[in-house]
Amino acid sequence: SANAFTAPSPLTAAGARSLAGGHAQHRALRGNAALSPRMGLPETIPNLPKLPGPLAALSMQPVNEYCLKLFASPVLRTKAVALVHPVVMLALYGVCLYTAWLGLHWRSVRLLPAGDKRSANLKAGVASKDKHYKIGSFLLGGSIFFAIEGCINTWCRTGRLFATPHLFAGAALAAMFALSAATVPFMEKQTWGASPARWLHMLLNFGVVGLFTWQIITGWGILQNV
Repeated sequence: SANAFTAPSPLTAAGARSLAGGHAQHRALRGNAALSPRMGLPETIPNLPKLPGPLAALSMQPVNEYCLKLFASPVLRTKAVALVHPVVMLALYGVCLYTAWLGLHWRSVRLLPAGDKRSANLKAGVASKDKHYKIGSFLLGGSIFFAIEGCINTWCRTGRLFATPHLFAGAALAAMFALSAATVPFMEKQTWGASPARWLHMLLNFGVVGLFTWQIITGWGILQNV
């Protein structure tokens, strides 16, 4: 009948040998981190174009081969290393919120009209300003470093980067951190450009907080698959 089930044809001897050979090859590949299919990394890096004359000694081929072996290390593919990025970034998110509060506190004191109230709050405001600068510098370096670390770790574990909103928002976040830091020298000068620089600094940092919050939400889903 039309619904009759047709049994699959028996596996030929040649097919069985081929299948067994494929399984053996797969096991061998899994045992070699540099050749693991899950890693997606090549065994060797294609030869780079050779530099002319005396510059030939500056070839980066040995460096590239060393980096390939380093990134293929099984240690970099462990769950413990994979958790470094989300744990550190979650901590930096808290630092980001605290740094934003420090900046807004200093701004509220700076905008007070001259008088006793401003004088009474000026010392605390200046302390917030100094903390905002120092902790903000730490936040800038830490966030960009561990954003790049997350990309490298993903590549080491999977052999690719995934084109997701989390990846692109992370790149935008790193760029906004850098642009925000670039406005600081102009904010300190008592010129016509100080006020626009301060507003740009605040707008960029509001964007940073928003994107960082988005990253926590999207990153949580990715964390479930680590």
